[in-house]
Amino acid sequence: MSIIYSTTQKPIGYVKGPVYFLGCKIDLSKKPFVPRPESEYWVRKAIQNIKIKIKSRKLKTKITCFDIFAGSGCIGIALLKHIPNATVDFAEKEKKFLEQIKLNAKINNIDPKRFRIIRSDIFSRVRNKYNYILANPPYVAGSRAKEVDPEVLKWEPRKALFAGKDGLDVIRKFLPEAIRR
Repeated sequence: MSIIYSTTQKPIGYVKGPVYFLGCKIDLSKKPFVPRPESEYWVRKAIQNIKIKIKSRKLKTKITCFDIFAGSGCIGIALLKHIPNATVDFAEKEKKFLEQIKLNAKINNIDPKRFRIIRSDIFSRVRNKYNYILANPPYVAGSRAKEVDPEVLKWEPRKALFAGKDGLDVIRKFLPEAIRR
């Protein structure tokens, strides 16, 4: 049993301004899910893996990535910042988070030619295939809501946390299509 990231009050990124994620400045003014240290850890590992494959020539020079359930865009922005030959498509269904991603790309001086932002519920409006798909989908079972820190429930978007009775509703839709992409 684990508890989702604990805060004692309104998340600092919602109050004081940007948070930092792998050296990127991430604005949270539209109130997306707050980037977590565990996400930063696995994205760092993904970047390291991509760089190793580039160096060993197991990947072509142009790397295509997909940041799905993008929220603030922190994952794709970190990829763009650390892998100069990468492009990223961001997918997010919430309109206000699409604006958040644009803002964060601008704050981090990301060339608009290197990314696209797609309003999509999972893969509904996505047609491309990618070298890498990075996803942090909702995964908490509704029946386990009592295990989530009350402050997270109070401030952060529930849609970014909960995925049905067993927590797998979104993953069941996402994985089969991700494998094809």
